[in-house]
Formats: sequence, C-alpha cells, structure tokens
Amino acid sequence: MTVSIRVLLVDDEPDLANMTSLFFQRERDAIETRTETNPVDALSRLETERFDCVVSDYDMPQMNGLELLSAIRNSHAELPFVLFTGKGSEEIASEAISAGVTGYLQKETGTDQYAVLANVVENAVEKYRAERALREEQSFTESALNSLSDLFYAVDSDYELLRWNDTIGDVTGYSDDDIAQMRLTELVADDVAADLDSILSDGTGVFETCLRTSDGDTIPYEFRGATFTDSDGTVGICGVGRDITERKCREEELRRSERRFEAIFNDPFSFIGLLETDGTVMQVNQTALDAIGGDVEQVEGKPFWETPWWNVSTAVQDELRDRIADARDGKFVHFRAENRTAESDTLVLDVSIRPVRGKSGAVETLIAEGRSVERLKKRVEELE
Repeated sequence: MTVSIRVLLVDDEPDLANMTSLFFQRERDAIETRTETNPVDALSRLETERFDCVVSDYDMPQMNGLELLSAIRNSHAELPFVLFTGKGSEEIASEAISAGVTGYLQKETGTDQYAVLANVVENAVEKYRAERALREEQSFTESALNSLSDLFYAVDSDYELLRWNDTIGDVTGYSDDDIAQMRLTELVADDVAADLDSILSDGTGVFETCLRTSDGDTIPYEFRGATFTDSDGTVGICGVGRDITERKCREEELRRSERRFEAIFNDPFSFIGLLETDGTVMQVNQTALDAIGGDVEQVEGKPFWETPWWNVSTAVQDELRDRIADARDGKFVHFRAENRTAESDTLVLDVSIRPVRGKSGAVETLIAEGRSVERLKKRVEELE
C-alpha cells in the first residue's frame, strides 16, 4: 500500500500555488497538498497539522523562503524543506544550502519541472522517514537497554567498550567519557582476558568476577557474553552483567549451614540418620555404621526397622514402625529402645525422631537420633 505524502505549499501568488498543487496531483497520487499564501499562516498550520514536507517560494512579502526555513527549524528541525523559487541566483542557492535546505529548484516554464519537483519531494520524504524510523529505533533500543538493572556492554576484539547502558555508570560511578576510554578488563578486579578470549573462540560464555567502582570498591558480578559481527566484519562481544552479591551471600550461608549440619551429623557420640517419611533410610552417620560394623550400602534404601540396629525382636521393630508413623503425622517422637551392635550386644538407646517440614508445611524428612542411655548416665554423673 502506498503511503501518502502530505505537502504544505507556501507561495504568496495563489495561482502559482494552486497550479503546483494541481500538477502534484496529476504526477503523484500519493502526494496530498495544502496551500498557504502567507508564511506566518504556514507556521501556524505546521503547529496544528502533520506534514511530511514544505515546498516554499523564496520572494514573499511577510518573510522570504529562507527566513521561513529558519523559523520552521526552531520546532521541526528535520522536516524536509524544498525551496521552489522563480527568482533564483547563485547567491540564494548558496544561502539555501548553508541554511540546510533539503532541496533547491528554480521555477521554469513548462510542466516538466513539476515531475522533477515531485521526485525531489518523494526522495526527501523517503529519506526523512527512514532517518526518523532509525532515530526512533535507536531511541527505543537505548531506552530499553537503560531500563535494565543488569549491565549491558559491547566490546571489540581488543575489549574496548563500544556500547554500554547507563547502569554501568550508575554502578561504577564512572562518567560516559571515562568509560569511553576504558576496556572492559579495566572495569573488573580480576584478569578476565582468558574468559573473554574463550567467548571469542566459542561464541558464548559465562564468567564471574568483581566489578571495580571509581571509589575502589568491588562488587561480585556474573558476566554473560556472545560474539557478534557488525556490518564491516568487525567481531566483538556483547552481553550483560548481573550483580550476584545476594547469591554469593546465600551460597556462603548455605556453606555455613552445611558445615553446621556436618558437625552435628558426624557427632561421634550419637547415632543419626535421615529417613524418608515412609521410614526408608536416606543417610546415616559413621558413628551409627561403626556400631554395626557395616557400610552405607548395607542400610541405605531399606526400611529403618529392617536394618541391623533393630534386629533385636519383632516387637522392637513394630514399635519403631509405629513411632515413624507418628513422626510422619508431624509429632516429635521420643522413646527408649534396644539396638543390636556388631558384637551382637544389646545397647539401650534414648531415641528421638523429629519431623522436618518443607515450605508448604508438609513433613518432608525425618531425623532419627539415638544416644546410649548408659553413656548419658555417665555424663550426668560426671557433671554432678
């Protein structure tokens, strides 16, 4: 579908303005024209209506064509403006070019000039629309990139920054002028050249480092990148960087939690095991394994009551099964029971089974713990 072109014709001679409008209509169906004989009225009309191009005479009483162009440029800096004058000269042509006129055409006799004028207008509007579309696309892209909380970067093969979003300056404190003179490798605390080289060779990559601020502080960041090739064949890397401070804190807290769990789980004075809610053994500590002289493969994946510790009597096994059912229902279970050791001795244990709930509130795991009653008694006596 042909897109219409709206042209404002400005000429203080109404007959010439109407003739130009008529020939435009004959030459190009897509061109719609409106005419004004007073440049001041033309300026007012530009404020209330949309036009794609202005075609103006030069010699007019209120203001000449170049004065009109100057006034238009104050509010429509890129709007195509064609000077179509019957009183042309090299001086006027030179002034028009210096003033930024889009096209300059001298009026002549005959009708061929209108076809030429129509071509000038069409070409000027086509270029104007393409440049406007490009500016809008660039503005959209810039706005989108600057709305990211993540860093955006694009570097050449020497890692000099070609493009970045505002987040880099906001986070680091460097100005755009500073960043323009820097390589990505200068913005981070570690030597990441090998990581960037790997992205260039592999096409994509991820690496962690610390972003360096202008104050000398460092912030842990994860960078993701992919290679690109621009129109002239230059290869570079573009990607994003994300602040992973919170993730690092969570990871450290998890490590501390795991260390605490290991310290508790590997208590040399307690038998400790993790059970599924149906009583299946998932994990037991070494203290418990040493008591039966067995290994982990001997007990994991089996019902707890069928493991060697409980091979005392059917009654003991049945009681344990019932206690596990209570724990599965969310109860903390505490009881005394006999266990069998590797030497076939019977050991009386103080046993607890604690239900562990997940985020949903449902019981997900059971923790079983047993301590020797005899050893507990000795410990109490020592404390007394």
